[in-house]
Amino acid sequence: MKKRIIFMISASLTLWGNEVIEAQQVISSMGGSLQNSSGTLSYTLGELVIDTYTSGSVTITQGFHQPKITVTEINELSDPDFLITVFPNPTNAIITLQTEKAITGKIKYALFDLNGKVLLDGELENDKTEITFESMNPGIYFIKIFKDGIETRTFKIVKQ
Repeated sequence: MKKRIIFMISASLTLWGNEVIEAQQVISSMGGSLQNSSGTLSYTLGELVIDTYTSGSVTITQGFHQPKITVTEINELSDPDFLITVFPNPTNAIITLQTEKAITGKIKYALFDLNGKVLLDGELENDKTEITFESMNPGIYFIKIFKDGIETRTFKIVKQ
């Protein structure tokens, strides 16, 4: 009975081990990972094998050390009839959204944190709209502007 249990455990570990062995590999001259209470830093130097494949609008790069990838995309559509400025930036308390021309159509805004969570949203009703940042923690925020439901601008705001 003991031999049978040992055999079953060994077989299970062998099968599980085969699944774990398949992992990404990199050929480099040097690399490592450092960690402290502030965060983690992973690096590689002198990668010998890299390649980039492109098909249409899709590009895949292989071989670069990428333990965590964060992609941030900011789309800006040009609309000469709609100009907006955001000031002051950086701010301590209040920012102002100011349009250069009279508002035509429905202009909305949304305030996001770095995690993409919507913190505040609203509609511009005149040429100046103020948003208070007094209760927000210092950091980086994004304001997206929508005209007639289409995202037209994204502003990066620094709260001190």
